[in-house]
Formats: sequence, structure tokens, C-alpha cells
Amino acid sequence: MEDEETTLALIRCYCYEKYFNHAVNAAAASQRKFSNDPIYMFFHAYGNLMQDQIQEASIELDTIRDSRDVSLCTLMALVFAEKKKTNPDKEVIQELDAKVKDDRKSASPKSLYYAGMFLWLLGRNDKAREYTERMIKLSSGSREGIILKAWIDVTSGKDAYARKAGKYFDEGLKEKADVFALMGKAQYYEYRQNYYPGLWRWLTRDGDISETVKQLSNLISSLEILEPHNPELFYRMSLAFTRVCGRNEKVIEQTFRMVERAFSVASETQI
Repeated sequence: MEDEETTLALIRCYCYEKYFNHAVNAAAASQRKFSNDPIYMFFHAYGNLMQDQIQEASIELDTIRDSRDVSLCTLMALVFAEKKKTNPDKEVIQELDAKVKDDRKSASPKSLYYAGMFLWLLGRNDKAREYTERMIKLSSGSREGIILKAWIDVTSGKDAYARKAGKYFDEGLKEKADVFALMGKAQYYEYRQNYYPGLWRWLTRDGDISETVKQLSNLISSLEILEPHNPELFYRMSLAFTRVCGRNEKVIEQTFRMVERAFSVASETQI
């Protein structure tokens, strides 16, 4: 069955990789499939905003600005949207900035998390880390907060932070496999220039990769729904995991599914 966590991980990665149209389409599909959770509308609006559809994005953001979990990131996004306009309204920006400062004093951990996520996606890693660390503290060590902090550190461009990201990913993965964390772990090993051997050692560290295989299966299901006409993405994913799987039969089976899907989609598009 399609896994909502996996879908959210893909949407976040689309945003990070600047595949904004993919993010918009995936967020719209997720709203229909899962729920009207405001986070999907936020990512939909964010994808539009980053494609300079400022008016459309602002209207969407206005509808969720009072939703508790996304209020802070939404207000920040509205500030960003106003600043992107040809003639920004300084009074509007001042009002929104004041609202952000006021709201963050009593923000929930989830609201701080999404604010940190938004700042990270914009490349404002230092500010993103500040919000995320506060969220981790308030939630007594939230797993998803630790994973986000690891992503912020590994993409910070600062060696002192990036080197610490590995242990944070490990900490976030203690309880269970998590696609966003697995993708981050791969990013960390790529940064350390021992991507494939390192990732495989991590995957097999307990001698049981059944949970990882399950997450790979969820990832394939998500790709089939969100990217049904994207053979290149299936191929890239299969290549990455094939290189780390050693001779593990279960992982090979999952990567073969990706190759089959890539070939099938490519054949259909050539007809």
C-alpha cells in the first residue's frame, strides 16, 4: 500500500532538487489520495511560488495561514512571495514579519519543524538549524527533527557541520527505516566520497535489511503513482541502489522492478 511518509519524502526531495513542477503535481495527487492536510497545500503553493506564479501561490497560502501546524512557514512564504513581486509592499512585509516574530514565540514543535524545512529549502541553513534545534528541544528529541537537522548540516556547505550529519541520520534511523533519512544518508556518503560502499555497509549493519526492502517497495509504489511517465527517474533510482546492493537478492528484486518500469515507460513513449 502507498505510504504517505514516502510520498512526503519525495515531495521534499523534489523541492530540494528544484523540480518544482514535480512537487506541485505530487502535492496535488497527495491531497486527492490521502487527505486535505494543509502541508500538501503548502508544498503545492511553494512549488508554484518558486515557478514565479506569485499570485496563485499567495492565494493558496492565504487559505492556510491560520492552520496551526503550517502557520509559521506559511507566513514566511507570504513574506517571500511579497518580496518577489515587481513592486513589493513594504507595509505588508512589515506586518507579516511582525506576525512571524509574534507567532514563533508560542509555535508548536510541528510548526517550528515546517518553518525550518521552508528555510532549508530556501538555502538559509543557519536560520533553518535554529528553528529545527528549537523544535528538537521542545519535542524532547523528535526523530523527524533530527533527520531534518542532518539534512541541513549535510547540505550546509560547511565541513564542520556536514561531518556531523552522519551520526544524526543514524540517530533518526534507530527506530525504523525512513525514506527521507535513507536519501539523506546517501547524500552524506556522497559528500564523504564513499557513497556506494558506505551506504551498503550501513544498510547491512544489522544483517537484516527487510525494513529497507519495504521502504524501497514503498518508494517504487510512490514513483509509479507520482512519476508514471518518467523512465529516467526510475533508471537513476535503480542504478543507485543496484550499486549498493552487493548480491542481496531482495534488494536486487526491487531494483529490477525499477529497471522493468523504466524500460516499459520508455517503450510506451516511443510508440
